[in-house]
Amino acid sequence: AREREREREREREGQELMLLWNALRGKRKKTEEERVNPNPNPNPQSQRESQRERKRKGKRSNRSLSIIVPVLDEEKVIERCLLSARKTSEESTSVEIIVVDGGSVDATARKARALGAKVIRATKRGRGTQQDEGTRAARGDFLFFLHADTQLPQGYDSLLYAAVKRVPDTTRMWGAFSQVSISDGNSSSSCSSSSGGVKKGLLLRLVEFGIKQRTKYLHLPYGDQCLFFHRDSYKESGGYKHVPFMEDYAIVNAQKKKRIKPLLLNGKVTTSGRRWKENGVIPTLLLNQLIIFSWHLGVKPQTLKGMYYKKKY
Repeated sequence: AREREREREREREGQELMLLWNALRGKRKKTEEERVNPNPNPNPQSQRESQRERKRKGKRSNRSLSIIVPVLDEEKVIERCLLSARKTSEESTSVEIIVVDGGSVDATARKARALGAKVIRATKRGRGTQQDEGTRAARGDFLFFLHADTQLPQGYDSLLYAAVKRVPDTTRMWGAFSQVSISDGNSSSSCSSSSGGVKKGLLLRLVEFGIKQRTKYLHLPYGDQCLFFHRDSYKESGGYKHVPFMEDYAIVNAQKKKRIKPLLLNGKVTTSGRRWKENGVIPTLLLNQLIIFSWHLGVKPQTLKGMYYKKKY
């Protein structure tokens, strides 16, 4: 009887040791798993929120803009132009500025480099050629074509991001700013009348109103409204033609023929009114309409350029 009691005692001790061993082994395995994956079974809601956050960050990282500025002896206005391109409102926006020089002999290139712009020398002078060559050096998803005498509005990147949500097909994504403020024409001032500059005449205000209506209803924005394209859309459009004049009107007209409406940003760019002031509002309006009519009749761009001005582009 004593022998059987001792056997039962040894069995109980063996079972207790086995239970203790299994408990220690399970705890060590759990510790190792926690070290590899501290939260193997997260809260489903927290997991969905983390996925949304990663997706949101991924989208934001693709917000890259290339501002392409064709120049030729623009030292008086280039600084204001490039500084406006830096006035983004979202931290996620990545902006590169590419200045394409057509052979300036003044301080344009030096001032552009001082403001962090990448300056490249065009193979041939001409705004269409310079803008197209700028796209080849650009890395951004969106390509903005900004004239040197034009300034972008504060937070233009937010205006873009809000608008592009309406266009899922990037091959059809192009547009411009819906409004233009014509400055007083004085190169030493970048202010329009709306921001405290020289009082603007009624005729110039009517011109601004006409630009807004033409853009909205005829879908014909012009180059001084800062045309922009998604990289895919620019490639699909065929790009800027290497012509001496009317390159902006040509690409806009081509998009209209394809029935691809522009994406209009609800903002206002400021552009120089120097020609309006020097030549008069009515004569300038009539000349512009004559040039457009002649273009549709097939008059050569070089001839139209001579009609408009006898220098630069």
